[in-house]
Amino acid sequence: MFEIFGIEMSIGWYIVVFFICQLVNVALNTLKTIIMYREEKISSSLINAITYGFYAIIVVMTASSLPLWLTIVITFITNLIGVYGSMWLLDRFKKDKLWEITATVSEEESKHLATMLDLNKYSYTQLQANNGKVVFNIYSHNQKESAWVKFYLDTGGAKYIVHEERVRL
Repeated sequence: MFEIFGIEMSIGWYIVVFFICQLVNVALNTLKTIIMYREEKISSSLINAITYGFYAIIVVMTASSLPLWLTIVITFITNLIGVYGSMWLLDRFKKDKLWEITATVSEEESKHLATMLDLNKYSYTQLQANNGKVVFNIYSHNQKESAWVKFYLDTGGAKYIVHEERVRL
């Protein structure tokens, strides 16, 4: 029997509890990394306090009599699942932003590009450059539109730059 925080349990349940706690720990630490990267001071402080507090639970659990090899295997698996799962979840809740794609194409290619943009109802402006090229400013409202525009530009050999429009109110 194993005991954690005064609760006795079999080795099977102990491994399940450890696995879940380690998975939560990895997910929290992944979120901590992303939040700290965004340089949000209050959120960073809060998530850092939570992750270190939760990490104390993991340390207490690993200090028990679980074999080291089992702790390593569980930690490895939970890191694979936890990081991937956290990032997948964040992507699902990520707000779409306005993207501006500035592309330079030949005059000949500009006709094809304008036709494709018109057919798909994309917002854009175009400007004739002095060097026989045409500059397009294409506005994409979500990731799906951006992916299509970039795919079409890549197949047409266009040179382009993608700008993420950030607005803070």
